[in-house]
Amino acid sequence: MLAYNYSIAFRSIYGSTKKILVLDLDNTLWGGIVGDSNIKDLKIYSDDPEGRIYIQFQNFIKSLKNKGILLAICSKNDQTLIKKIFDKIDMPLKLSDFISLKINWKNKYLNILEISKELNLGLDSFVFLDDNPSEREEMRHYLPDVCTPDIGEDPSKFIEFLDLNQFFKNYSHLSKEDLKKKEMYLSLKKANDEKHKFLNHEDFLKSLNINIYVNNLDNQNMSRVQQLINKTNQFNLITKRVSGKFLVNDIKKKWRYVISAKDKFGDHGIISFIYGSFDSSILYIDNWVLSCRVFNKYIENSIIYFISSVLINKTKIKKIQTNYLPTLKNKLLKQIFKDIGFTIIKEENQKIVYLLDLNNFTYIKNIVKVNDKR
Repeated sequence: MLAYNYSIAFRSIYGSTKKILVLDLDNTLWGGIVGDSNIKDLKIYSDDPEGRIYIQFQNFIKSLKNKGILLAICSKNDQTLIKKIFDKIDMPLKLSDFISLKINWKNKYLNILEISKELNLGLDSFVFLDDNPSEREEMRHYLPDVCTPDIGEDPSKFIEFLDLNQFFKNYSHLSKEDLKKKEMYLSLKKANDEKHKFLNHEDFLKSLNINIYVNNLDNQNMSRVQQLINKTNQFNLITKRVSGKFLVNDIKKKWRYVISAKDKFGDHGIISFIYGSFDSSILYIDNWVLSCRVFNKYIENSIIYFISSVLINKTKIKKIQTNYLPTLKNKLLKQIFKDIGFTIIKEENQKIVYLLDLNNFTYIKNIVKVNDKR
């Protein structure tokens, strides 16, 4: 048991906790099947012993949401009827608590693929809860990366099961970004919806009014930076997990910048951390992490523009070099670095060395506004 508890703590601190809980409705959030029952016959009322069990479970789910866990619905149902249920019954969970509503007759794994695309979340960050064993089996078959536990059919055991496995246990300090996670991902969804109004991606990005803010690393943002490094997998050059001591002592002589972002849909908080060193001819990026919420918004290029304009103009260096350690989760960096203008100069021992000649780097102004707040 001690080893198990240690494994949960390690998983929490170093980025393996889950981010989103996707829930079925019938016999999961309430007792009974909406399509076969009158509203008054559903098991979700406080004067009914079984209903109280589902109310308790909803309160538990609500507590997860209040700790920054995203919630979504994936149910084979009629959406109009489900909305009527939420309007008519005073339940702990409201439709507004859910970041995504997939209430239709499609296969549930297809709905989860859509949620993953909408929110830019890896499938391994999903937990799917459904009382139906055939739905669970289908999910495991098509999307094995989604955590699909056998919760059984006894609602009185649902909380105990989730609590025992502690998919969402977080031993690290909750940052303001954690507590505002739903709002941040909602802004991402709104931005994705807006894309269809524009003929090209550049015009769409200009319409977002993206601002990034560059700050120094300090005591106020250090906890969030450590969390970002330790929990980011997709845009993480070397996937090195770090301690607070590392940030305080080990890189104090490095150049290092903390970047936050806002756009017309909201405040994304701290989304990136980059640090490195330089010699007489080359600027080195030791590591660079960027939140998946802001991929493909030209923020990557704007960060390179900032460090080149601030650091390289002082030293007259015209090249940037970095090491990339590929993993199963950060493969997208190959395309991102190619798009920025980096070229591969060496591959050795599972390490790829990239070089950017700034003569080949094109920066388009008026897409992202860079604000130096140091």
